[in-house]
Amino acid sequence: MARILTIDDSDHIRQLLGITLRMKRHDVTEATNGQEGFDTLRSGQFDLVLCDVDMPVMTGLEFLVKVRAEIGAAAPPILILTAEPKETREQALGLGACGVLAKPFAPMALFEEIERHLPR
Repeated sequence: MARILTIDDSDHIRQLLGITLRMKRHDVTEATNGQEGFDTLRSGQFDLVLCDVDMPVMTGLEFLVKVRAEIGAAAPPILILTAEPKETREQALGLGACGVLAKPFAPMALFEEIERHLPR
């Protein structure tokens, strides 16, 4: 079981992620934007972060920059979720994301990405 932080402004996506991850017995914490996600990340211990890109208050890319600047190497892996993977992949990976997963995603693709990036 892993502790996973999900950050997405869509209630539907957060619910879908929560249900899907809990089926695999993961402990899920939710945030609705990058700033809320950053505050939650700083106040807890997580094994992985799943983060949307296009959000109000603080985007997923801004979240990556802030995490790398203020938390650095102690941060858990961050997997970016986006409806625009071609436009986002290179930039997100350059900012320190461990991977990029295209929305919509199949549950198996999500599980494979999570397993690939969880600390062993």
